Amino acid sequence: MKLSVVIPSHNIGPRINLNLLNASLMVAEDVEVIIRDNSGNQEKRDFLSGINEKNCRIICVDECSGSENYQALLNEACGEFIFTGSDDDVISGYSIPLLRPELDKIKDDPAIIGTTGIYIVENSDKSVITSFDTFDAPAALDRFKNFLDGGKPSIFQYSPIKRDVLMNVYGYMSSLPVELSFHDWLLNCLYLMHGRMTYKPLFLCQYINNNWSSPEQCLESDAKSWRRAGLDASGIRLQWLVCAFEGASAFLVKYRKAEMSEEERMHLALYWYNHWIPMLNMSASRQAEGARFDKQALSLIEKWKSSAQTSLPNLLDDVAEYFALSSPEIAQRYHDFWKW
Repeated sequence: MKLSVVIPSHNIGPRINLNLLNASLMVAEDVEVIIRDNSGNQEKRDFLSGINEKNCRIICVDECSGSENYQALLNEACGEFIFTGSDDDVISGYSIPLLRPELDKIKDDPAIIGTTGIYIVENSDKSVITSFDTFDAPAALDRFKNFLDGGKPSIFQYSPIKRDVLMNVYGYMSSLPVELSFHDWLLNCLYLMHGRMTYKPLFLCQYINNNWSSPEQCLESDAKSWRRAGLDASGIRLQWLVCAFEGASAFLVKYRKAEMSEEERMHLALYWYNHWIPMLNMSASRQAEGARFDKQALSLIEKWKSSAQTSLPNLLDDVAEYFALSSPEIAQRYHDFWKW
């Protein structure tokens, strides 16, 4: 068994350098560490050039998108399992040797996709210890329920996951026509479609959650993701409607890499959709600075909140029509991708 620890890096500063140095020390004969920095910062490059650990590769490139940086990292990794880190979080180097026997045990079991453990989640006002110990259920629907209803952050993707599963899921996620802030929830559930995650009571990661640790910070981060996607920030009002649509469509029709029956897919799609739709009342009240299409967003929410029947193709038409207010080109690309 070989484990690849991959860290796409863009942030700069002493704390980031310390995290990357910590990651570089996790190497072993069967553990490689690959750091790919796209910050373009010369001071950071000078620091990274001083790291010379065996089985640790440092790649410095010009500035590029985060998705391009991560895809290039995955192309470099050769482990059977890939453990993705973030440069502003801390992976526990002490846990890596203790994880390796578990990875050896599960590597040939097609029903298991990886292993996960304990995380420290750092919010702006407190630290929370979170254990992801409920993803070992044989049925995908039970894994979905445990994740969506568990009240835990969507961060267990920072775990050792089988390379083929990770590549399938990331390949799909990187093909989506727009990137929005709820996509981490979809990413995690796509993993859970593929199989079980075993649990080891080991501290794996210290996750910095400051951007999401209050309603105000969540609003700001969500609005930023809509603007970055080229869409009006009024989209935060119907964010969970779009989330409900994309996940239900992916599980039911669009994502085919996970092997399961059509009946199982229907159960997953319904559970996902029914989980997010009740949040429309909450999201309808969110107001983003500079939003131009609040009236249209609220009208769409009212229509689908009170709809007696759910038609995903009709919902797609409505979402694309709303997107066209910001960009007809993005709307067309979105409709072309998601149409059945």
